[in-house]
Amino acid sequence: MNATPSTPTTRSPSRGTGSAGSSSSESQWRGGIPTATGGMAKRAMHWPPEGYIQAFRAVREDIRLILEGGDPASLITTAHHRWHAELFAPALRAGILEAHQLAGYRNGPVYIRNSRHTPLPAEALVDPMETLFTLIGEEREPSVRAVLGHHLFVFIHPYFDGNGRLGRFLLNALLASGGYRWTVVRMERRSAYMAALEEASANGRIAALTRFLAEEMSRG
Repeated sequence: MNATPSTPTTRSPSRGTGSAGSSSSESQWRGGIPTATGGMAKRAMHWPPEGYIQAFRAVREDIRLILEGGDPASLITTAHHRWHAELFAPALRAGILEAHQLAGYRNGPVYIRNSRHTPLPAEALVDPMETLFTLIGEEREPSVRAVLGHHLFVFIHPYFDGNGRLGRFLLNALLASGGYRWTVVRMERRSAYMAALEEASANGRIAALTRFLAEEMSRG
């Protein structure tokens, strides 16, 4: 879901759709772990594509650790900050962002375009994020923790930008812990995906999002 920082002085890259712009044919598999292709990354993020590729590679390595027996909740608790930093590293190198803008969670409000959901205020982010990772650790069914983890991460919206892409990275890392394949949200189904997220975030009804993700997972 796309969010706009409330402070105009914060310059950030264009909001992309992350894996929502990818098709399953553009992910190649090696031992159950996908490899990013240039075409997928360029369509997945309007600018800069290098950031999506860097973040994807970081997620892929963390998934490898999960498949080797690492605890998903413990790993993701720290890894999501690294994914975020990798996502916007090219903007940092280009001078579009400053280092402090990528440190920790956002320090101001965000508003999601075309949504009735208002994410949590900046001062209320730390406890919900800690609770999220605690719940992920306590839930034993991988598919349940993947769907709920994705929904709650996007609901909290801990960063100024990139929350949707990071939420889908988190979804796939948690799915991998249960042996599921990488799941993408196809561009032609993006509207349905956004509607399901809105239903979950604004109305507290997660059934539509669960069905949507199950359908995408079943396509292989």
